Order: sequence, then structure tokens, then C-alpha cells
Amino acid sequence: MKRRLGSEYSELVKYINERKNNCEIMKLCKYIFEETNIWDQDTPYYPDTKEYKMIFSIYNGDFDWPDRNELVPIIVDIYNDNYELEEHKYYWLFKELRGLGIRDLYFGATVDDEPLLIDISDCGTAEKCTKSELNDYLHDTELTADNFTPAEEIKND
Repeated sequence: MKRRLGSEYSELVKYINERKNNCEIMKLCKYIFEETNIWDQDTPYYPDTKEYKMIFSIYNGDFDWPDRNELVPIIVDIYNDNYELEEHKYYWLFKELRGLGIRDLYFGATVDDEPLLIDISDCGTAEKCTKSELNDYLHDTELTADNFTPAEEIKND
């Protein structure tokens, strides 16, 4: 069974996959731990390193740094392609009407889960969902996720 990882692990997955062909797993673990200073909780952290930012984004909920015994199996599973990464949720900006002088339209859903294009400046509420969820919502329409641009935040033009 593959380890399920939340979207916050995507940077760690990318980091490991970029390096695994040129680096043994123990060296990779050692380097991550040295650059984040997980080895020794009594010494200052290195917040300017790429590794620190990557690990911090995973454990930023309560700033509880992982014990290396918790992180090593995750790194091993990623290294061995034994993981499934959950899709990230976005707001979805409708790109088909861009540049026509009207406000941005975002994907939303009605109470009955009917897909809807929302003008958020007109009291509408956009829906945050994964690309797969968006395609599921749109299955009875002529639209697909390709008609939308993912957005982390809503811009109110």
C-alpha cells in the first residue's frame, strides 16, 4: 500500500526526485537533516535554506519539528516511489472571457452542486477544489478544467 501524502509534501517529493538518481538515500537524508538542523534540537535552525523551508511547510501547523525517526520512512517511500501525492486545491479562474472588459469569473457551485461561474464582486463565493474535483463537477457540461486557470488566491479586478 502506498503512503498518502498531502499536497504540502509536493516540494519534498520534487526535491527528492530531482536528486535520487545522483545520490544514495542515506546521503540524501543526512543532507536534509544537516540543512534543517533536525539532528540537534538545541542548536539554531537555518531558516534561509531550501531544505528548512521545505520541511517547515510540512510541519508549520504547530511548529513541532519532526523526529528524524518520523521523517526517514517518508523520505524512503518517496525515494522508492511508494507514495501518492494528493492534488492541491485551487480557486479556478474561467479563462475563456478574459480581456472582454468584464470582471473575472471563478468556478463555484450552487447548493445542489450545480456548476456555476461566479462573479465574486457580485457577492458570489468561489469554490476551492482539485483539478479532478473540478472535472467531476463539470462532467455534464461542455467545459473541462482546461477552460480554467488555477489560482492560489482570488484577485478582485
